[in-house]
Amino acid sequence: MALPPWVDPWAGADIWDLAASPWAGVAPAQRGPAGRVQRDERGDVPEKCIRVHRLNGEVLEVSLTIQEANNLTSNRDLKQCLARHDCSMPGAPYFLCQIRLIHVDTGREIQDGSVNWEWLEKGSLQYVVIEADVMSVAFDEELIFSCKDLDLLLDPRLLISYAFRICKQRGQAFCEHVFGAWVLAMRSLPHTEVNHVGSHFSGKTFLTRCLALLHAVDRDAEDIMRDEYRGAAVRFHLDVSDFHDKRWPGEPFEDFLHEIFAGLIIELVREKMDVGTVEKTFLFHKCETDKINLWKLVRGEKYPYRNRPSGCSGGLRFGLGADLMIALIDKGLPRWCWAGCLGPFNDNLLQHIIEPATIGAAMDGKDAAKGRLCIYLAQKLRVEELCHRNQDGRSALSYAEEFAEHFESRPFQWRPPWMLQRPDQAVWIQVRDVIRQEMEARVRAFQGDLPALVELTRSVRAGLDGDLAVCTEAFADCVSSF
Repeated sequence: MALPPWVDPWAGADIWDLAASPWAGVAPAQRGPAGRVQRDERGDVPEKCIRVHRLNGEVLEVSLTIQEANNLTSNRDLKQCLARHDCSMPGAPYFLCQIRLIHVDTGREIQDGSVNWEWLEKGSLQYVVIEADVMSVAFDEELIFSCKDLDLLLDPRLLISYAFRICKQRGQAFCEHVFGAWVLAMRSLPHTEVNHVGSHFSGKTFLTRCLALLHAVDRDAEDIMRDEYRGAAVRFHLDVSDFHDKRWPGEPFEDFLHEIFAGLIIELVREKMDVGTVEKTFLFHKCETDKINLWKLVRGEKYPYRNRPSGCSGGLRFGLGADLMIALIDKGLPRWCWAGCLGPFNDNLLQHIIEPATIGAAMDGKDAAKGRLCIYLAQKLRVEELCHRNQDGRSALSYAEEFAEHFESRPFQWRPPWMLQRPDQAVWIQVRDVIRQEMEARVRAFQGDLPALVELTRSVRAGLDGDLAVCTEAFADCVSSF
């Protein structure tokens, strides 16, 4: 039976019932206003127009900018575009479907491949939406992820709960398959939406919502899963006999959440986000909490004591926090977020990452991505920032030299075979060398009067713990210029 257009099919339904949907039994022809051509109403200036028929004969007409048209290369991209622009498709909170493309004249189903723009411009294609039953759809079936509300598309609790429900009923492998469709839906977002500030995101930027999702994955994923399964009051003794994989989705599942969400957000920052969007996110709220939270994504929350290998907890796994920080700085992250100091020990970000530099920390290892971030920071910090001494009286170079020495020393080379040739070792030797080289380069590039040179000398001497051998020649060049 057809639903009246004013009836919300999701009203009163359990939105998390993966085995049933209020759209079941509703034909595609009954899901939209008949006889109406839908047009794109975004503010972008359209450059290309595509026309695709629905099963009931209606025409979906979408205007695309040149950039959006360039991104529409495959039939999979086309299906995601149709799902995003077809306002008759449900999306509360998430809707999984399959879309079939059929040539109007031949009746032949169009398989995966490159988009045929001639067919799109002439309206030679028809599409059929088939709701995907999460409980029965096969692993090899192509899925399209649809969500009309961008707030919901990035809602931390909804996303983690949704992933947990699928993992419980179909296993983690199938959950990864479903969220591959989520990744494609996010990649298909137009440039304007990724950089939008306004009603879509409750007055916040797209980046603000992305960072909130990453903080939830880092800090709250386990609690959200337990609350979803048993309720907030139950924390232990879970019965996993009804789980598809017969185990609690623990570390491997959380690893997956870190990789899928952080990896996608880093990609969007690099490829679609404007410098202005990053600046707006942090300049309007110059808050120390924002800076602390960013640093926690890189290194985790450090404990208020020193020189312990596991002296922190949390942080994005696999060095993804470091990769995110580099991507944000490249897109205009304000200096106060990454070049200042923080915490009870007054560390800058270099010191925050490298400390502890003990043999125990070297044996435990640090992600190579964190080392790459240290090199990146050393090349951007000013000489006084490179020479900064924390509450312990140590500079970043002091920590870097201690840490690198463990990898070069003979005792550390006589380690078990499983520790040989770890990829994170060489980068930390490079970190030390780059910091020293950058300090020397800053001295060589000095331009100023003699009192300023004296002050610079004191700063560098402090940063080198009194050892000026590395900069002797550079200082001689500077002094000779007066």
